[in-house]
Amino acid sequence: DAGTADAGVERWPGSHPATGEDYARMTKVLIANPGADLYGSDRMMLQTVDGLVRSGHRVLVTMPYEGALRAEVERRGASVTVLAAPVLRKGYMSPVGLLRLFRSVLAALRPNTRLLRSERPDVVYVSTITIPLWIVLARVSRIPVVCHVHEAEAEASGVVRRALSAPLLQADKIILNSRFSRSVHV
Repeated sequence: DAGTADAGVERWPGSHPATGEDYARMTKVLIANPGADLYGSDRMMLQTVDGLVRSGHRVLVTMPYEGALRAEVERRGASVTVLAAPVLRKGYMSPVGLLRLFRSVLAALRPNTRLLRSERPDVVYVSTITIPLWIVLARVSRIPVVCHVHEAEAEASGVVRRALSAPLLQADKIILNSRFSRSVHV
C-alpha cells in the first residue's frame, strides 16, 4: 500500500521519497541562497538542487524573502524556508551601512542558528560569498560547509577583496565559477 510505505519515515517535505536503509544513507543538504529571484547564480543553484535531489539527497533551500525562485526549487523536489540573512551589498560600505550590516547580523544569528540546530544538515552549501554568515554559522556548528563563489570584485580595493574572501577560509570546500574568480579570491 502506497499510503503506508512511508509510515514512520521522517523526511523534509518535497524531498526524495525513500524508506529504510536508503533513507538513512541520504545526505541532508541545506542550501543558503542570497535571494529569491531567477538571476544567474540562482539558476546555478537550481542546477545544484536538481543534481542533489536526483541523487536521492534531501534538500532544504533557505532564502531571505519570497520570490519566483521558491516555486522553481519546490518544483525540483526540494523544500524552502524563508529566513532573513544579511546579504553583503555595496550600500554597507559606509559607517552607517556597516552599522546596518551589524544589526542585520545580530538579528539573523538566533533564527539561522536555530534552523541549523533543528534541521541538523549533513552539509551546508552556501551559494555565494555575499552571505558569509552561513559559512561562519556552519563552521561554528561543526557542519561541513561548501561555498560556491560566483563573484569576482577585481576592481574593489585590496581591503574589500580580502574582507570578501576572508570567510572562505572557514569553508571546507570552495567551488569557483571561473579562473578569474580564482585569481581574485585565492
